[in-house]
Amino acid sequence: YGIVHEEPARLPEELSVAGPGLQSLIDKALAKDKAARFSDSSEMLSEIKGTAGAGLPTGSHGKRPASGFFSRPFFRWGLVLALIIVSVLIVLKYTGRQGSQEIGPVKIAVLPFENLGSPDDEYFSEGIAEEISNRLSTIQSIRVIARQSVIKYKKSDKSIKQIAEELGGVEYIVEGTIQRERPSDPTSMVRIRPRLVSGKDETRIWNDTYDEEIKGIFEIQSEIAERVAEAINVSLPGSGQKGKGTVRTTDLRAYEFYLKGQDIRDLFYYDNDKTLAARKWSEKALEIDPDYVDALVELAINSCWLAFHSWEPDCMLAMAKTAIVKALELDPGTAGVYLARGTYHYVFNKDFETALSDFKVANNMNPSSVAVWNYLAWAQRRLGLWDDARESLLNAKELGPGEESLNFVIGEHLLWMRRYDEAEKYFLLARMLGPDDRHTTYIMINLYLRADGKVDRAKELLHETIAETDSDEILYTFVDGPLVQRVLVFSDFSLVSRISSTDSPSERHLFNAEMYYQTGEVDLARVYYDSLRVSI
Repeated sequence: YGIVHEEPARLPEELSVAGPGLQSLIDKALAKDKAARFSDSSEMLSEIKGTAGAGLPTGSHGKRPASGFFSRPFFRWGLVLALIIVSVLIVLKYTGRQGSQEIGPVKIAVLPFENLGSPDDEYFSEGIAEEISNRLSTIQSIRVIARQSVIKYKKSDKSIKQIAEELGGVEYIVEGTIQRERPSDPTSMVRIRPRLVSGKDETRIWNDTYDEEIKGIFEIQSEIAERVAEAINVSLPGSGQKGKGTVRTTDLRAYEFYLKGQDIRDLFYYDNDKTLAARKWSEKALEIDPDYVDALVELAINSCWLAFHSWEPDCMLAMAKTAIVKALELDPGTAGVYLARGTYHYVFNKDFETALSDFKVANNMNPSSVAVWNYLAWAQRRLGLWDDARESLLNAKELGPGEESLNFVIGEHLLWMRRYDEAEKYFLLARMLGPDDRHTTYIMINLYLRADGKVDRAKELLHETIAETDSDEILYTFVDGPLVQRVLVFSDFSLVSRISSTDSPSERHLFNAEMYYQTGEVDLARVYYDSLRVSI
């Protein structure tokens, strides 16, 4: 914050006296206006030489002081030149920090705006914040923290500084409030009060109040993103052209339907129920505005994943293809269009090279998208680019530090790479973020068995989970897992007794059938399979 908004300290007097042009050289290097700075290193070097040369004595000299090495002119002026070089190195350090492209992107988080209106407007307040995030994510020198990581700070009592630290040390946080008088009424007024705050010291950098008719919400979103970009000294693509590249519908009802779909989507392991529900809202939005590009993209991606999970694949294929072709015609400059097309190639054509190419285009357009980094990793892994996929997933992790499913995906990838110690770290994070997810526990038990072939750590985790949940449910997860059955459950008589004595006949028959089958007692296994068939 100080580098961008405050003037640097002046040089100490002794340095200014030693190098007469040094202060002006540093002032030029640290100028707030980029046009007033040195254009490149050669221009700076030329001026350094000029500054040093201008200070060298010429003509007649006064009486020389007493002889000695430290009194010789070449030493005195060499010292001045050395001071200039050291000072310039300091200058370069700080001017480098001023240009985000030179030190890496600036990280920013847009927290869910506090809804001061009807409880039914929660999705709307969250959607406004996400749309501002989407606008900021088009800036190459910014990385925007993903929605899934910031959503947990909704109505949080934590300080801005603490939130910034937990999100990986973000430099800036956008927060605010929103209130609209009458939900779904296009003539209703809406009040939005955004604030940009320093994540380091909670200094308020910019804030404003917008009182407008709700129909102007698209322009307000774009203007807020522009003001935020200006405040942190970066350029927003299309600045001054309200909504260019972001507003793809002018119908408030279509926009609201789209936001409702966004509110229930899942970016990682797609659940059919969630995907169907999100797809329904995309269809409703497109009924109102058939040219709504964002809704077309969502419809295409959701259709692809429904087909991937064998949900009416032929119908989904046709629907996805039609939506992608239309979206490309309407707006070929949108990252989401290439994400959708890449997903289509990935799911339907199994053309992973073409999918990877499309995902790279989408990633270049929107490097802040966790979904794009994740999809990129999937394609890279399919092509055997395991290390590249790992890097893509770690880039996604930087943007989504608090996402349980992302930590699980990274852990699973590292498990397949046999990097067991690294995998354990991410599985532990996933388990901490989602303690009720039994699947993570199951994978961790497999990890421990694969890592060293010993059952001690696996048994400890299993008993710990049973104690935490006060339930045997976790045991039934392993009934279809031969490795775990053979090495873990069947080596612990207390666990075998618990699961064998369950009150559920079908679970008991299934467990006993699997147990006897794995231990080679096929006739006994057949008896229990028959009993299972009768019980269900």
